[in-house]
Amino acid sequence: MAVSRLIGCNVYISEGRNLRFISRAKGLCQRYPQVVLANAFVDAPYNRTGLTLLATSVHELTSTILSVAQHTLSHLDLRQHAADHPRLGVLDHISLHPLGEEATLHMAAEAARSVGQQLAAPPLQLPVYYYGAAHPGGRCLAEGRRNIGYFRMSTASHNPNNIISNSGTSSGSSSSDSSYTSSSHWSGSLNQLQLSHYPPCDGPAAASAAAGVVTIGAVPWVVNYNVPLHTTD
Repeated sequence: MAVSRLIGCNVYISEGRNLRFISRAKGLCQRYPQVVLANAFVDAPYNRTGLTLLATSVHELTSTILSVAQHTLSHLDLRQHAADHPRLGVLDHISLHPLGEEATLHMAAEAARSVGQQLAAPPLQLPVYYYGAAHPGGRCLAEGRRNIGYFRMSTASHNPNNIISNSGTSSGSSSSDSSYTSSSHWSGSLNQLQLSHYPPCDGPAAASAAAGVVTIGAVPWVVNYNVPLHTTD
């Protein structure tokens, strides 16, 4: 496939402190000749890693995403996760983006749905929520997150005075550290595992406490950033 049909992908994993796990995930992103790991952003306070992939083969890209997903679901447990960044699952979010001149949102959406269907099927059986062009109604990511409870802090760690707060800068710690977890605003599994109030697009109607759910979308390239808010409202 020509570079003119280049597709980008961001995979967000709920782990930013275990460097051995992250190194293995990065290695899985470099097994195919037509897939490049363009960036790996490891954020220890947020306990989150973002992997940015560029691919000239949709097949190799989806295979790479699924390899990272299997690695993540085999080694991470949301019940043991604590962070200063909201999340819905250990494999939290996958976004695909058309980048080449001939690449289209339709291509990215087909790839997103292909990944989602495979994540939803046995043996992984993740509840999958699509957004953007991958969703038949073009649902936005924020809408899905809001309905699943992304912006609500875990019951055990609720602090009404901080909506989202960064507790410090990234570090090279290879495992979780109490200096992060003691002030984490999101910890443990989802508050609500039964999803009948907002059924997933693919996969089971209940989330595993260990895995959570995943959001997958196809949208134009976007740059994300977080703004800390300190408020009593």
